[in-house]
Amino acid sequence: MRLGILGALGGAIFLVGMTLAVAGVGATIASFVAGLYAVLAAVIAPFILRERLRPRALFGFIVALVGTALLAELDLGDHDFGGIGWGLLAAGSFALFLVLSRKWGREEGLDGLVIALATMTVAAVALGMLVLATRPTSLIPASIAPEAGLAMAWLVVAGAGGQALAAASVKLIPASRSAAFLLLNPIVATILSFVLLRERPSGVQLLGGALVLLGIAAATVDPTALRRSTSQPSTGS
Repeated sequence: MRLGILGALGGAIFLVGMTLAVAGVGATIASFVAGLYAVLAAVIAPFILRERLRPRALFGFIVALVGTALLAELDLGDHDFGGIGWGLLAAGSFALFLVLSRKWGREEGLDGLVIALATMTVAAVALGMLVLATRPTSLIPASIAPEAGLAMAWLVVAGAGGQALAAASVKLIPASRSAAFLLLNPIVATILSFVLLRERPSGVQLLGGALVLLGIAAATVDPTALRRSTSQPSTGS
């Protein structure tokens, strides 16, 4: 039952929400709105996991979110708010997936690979039935371009691997810290765009990337523990 809930939250609901958000408002705004899952996970965690949310961490999430907006060169303009709503649904779904993966993973001893398998299985079954009911002919396309086939294969690897790593991460460290590292996604995307597509980031995007890194550092680094570790005398041999 719990694996089914995790599979729905991190798989079917998240993927449907993101897909409809991209269709409604485009990839840039959809990825920003869905990126709110890091902030939502940090806010939800104290209620479900009884994990204390430090003010420094909350401030870091806000700074990182502002940086993400600059990095994406966000412009809400006159966009479809229905698409933004789907993005918010995706964000809330994945935030709950992260928090509940930590809670149930520790209580039930669920492995990250098991959670990833459940997530991908529920997503495949639910979305397959949806497509079968609405557009059955699209399940067997007349032809598949090589690059499209490669993209789909990589999507399976990235989807399964990403879910497994996310579930394993939240099992080992607090959900808010694990979610904070997911904010590296837009920075990695910008780097890949530069390397693969030769798209040079603007000054605003570079500033946004710096804010994201500063926000992640503020949300994940505990200065008190850091001072304790550096103040301890080293033992000589």
